Amino acid sequence: MNEPPEISANSDATLRAIAAAYAYVACADGSYDHRESSRFEGLLKELPGLAQESMVRAQSYLSDFVRGFQLDFAEGLETAESAVHQLRGEKGLGQLVLRAAQVALISDGRLVQVEENALRRICEALDMEEGAGGGDVPHR
Repeated sequence: MNEPPEISANSDATLRAIAAAYAYVACADGSYDHRESSRFEGLLKELPGLAQESMVRAQSYLSDFVRGFQLDFAEGLETAESAVHQLRGEKGLGQLVLRAAQVALISDGRLVQVEENALRRICEALDMEEGAGGGDVPHR
């Protein structure tokens, strides 16, 4: 498997897109719990070259996106899709975003159809195939 590209400390668009994709999939079923937050932190630690300050920013972005989904799902979706769409055509960075969505899909220990649908919409926003994130995504 290829290593994901390194993220610079100044890549706010990438960090926002990763947080947006993760929040979208994690919130698609109408709930969000501590397991999903913990797994996001673990995902960030796996990214090569991600500075501590960037991890803190990404976690803050995640909190903002989750809050947005909880307050008004349709508005949260619009905001998240806009953040993801910023990386359309950026294949290497798009793979990181897609990987985050794939991790979110299984982060709460269950597969739900609405989360799988959210993953498909993220793929469409990135103009990528589902398997492009580098992880095996379980299907029913």
